[in-house]
Amino acid sequence: MNDAKGISKVLRDLGFDVDLKLNANQEHIENAVQSFGKKLQKGTVGLFYFSGHGVQYEGRNYLIPIGAMSRISAPDHLRYKTVDAGYVLGVMKQAGNGLNIVILDACRNNPFKSFSRSMNKGLRRISGAEGTIIAYSTSPGKVASDGSGRNSPYTGQLIKLMNKPNLPVEIFFKQVRRGVKLETRGKQSPWYEASIDGNFFFNPKSVDSLQEQSKLTSSNTPIIEKTNKAILTVRSNVYHDSVYVNGELIGSTRVDVNLPLGKYEITVKKDGYASYTKKIELNGNQVIKANLRELSSSKLSFPNFETLNKSRAYDSTTVRCACDK
Repeated sequence: MNDAKGISKVLRDLGFDVDLKLNANQEHIENAVQSFGKKLQKGTVGLFYFSGHGVQYEGRNYLIPIGAMSRISAPDHLRYKTVDAGYVLGVMKQAGNGLNIVILDACRNNPFKSFSRSMNKGLRRISGAEGTIIAYSTSPGKVASDGSGRNSPYTGQLIKLMNKPNLPVEIFFKQVRRGVKLETRGKQSPWYEASIDGNFFFNPKSVDSLQEQSKLTSSNTPIIEKTNKAILTVRSNVYHDSVYVNGELIGSTRVDVNLPLGKYEITVKKDGYASYTKKIELNGNQVIKANLRELSSSKLSFPNFETLNKSRAYDSTTVRCACDK
């Protein structure tokens, strides 16, 4: 928790509106991500920071929330019991603001010893949208150190250098990388990827820095234009189900799909279970949780039997700072 608290303090001191979440479970993180996305507007800078365990599996990066370890006994469970880093990026992309920064101090050793051999080490590279910086505590496929001090080597360098005046953000991440490599004697090499025009400064002091930053974040010159689309996320309580949108199969939960705004009928099916159907009007990011009930043997003899279950759906969005494990 020291890493999240330290990042939160320095960002508040620098003028960020911070939403700090400590020891957050899956639902709390996802709700915080949804709320964060609503706050992002043209002319603002969004920053998501996560400190804790993160793993990659089948090309996706998963952030491990509190309480998830005991509920995951196989790699396929990750998509249902964790938070997909791609979902966070998707919500931020939809906001239409000028710059988004995602910082993941989450490349720890794989905590799932029982099936660690079937998974790659560290996190996978993620391709961000225009106007996005994605920073990792170590190189793709490598693991990061927790360190022996109050903060991890990576977060310690972030805190130290964020206050440095007039430091362009890409130079900032390069200096963080240099500091971590020195502290760990080359064992850990942070990584970042950027797709931005112009400069951003965590601590702009000079007139030139303020003018450059205003060009990047100005509502008159946005890097990302708002779209008439939103992210629909569908989850269910069973594995290997089928998710349909307006009768078209789009995958197996967890599903994240980018759709035009409008009305949709969502159906989730699995053999031996009553189907779930819900009609929605998509006017912003939404999460649907489908609860499928197993059919008894007597009910299975009637193929047209169907039970409809209501599930809570809520608007979606993201975390300006810190989820810590």
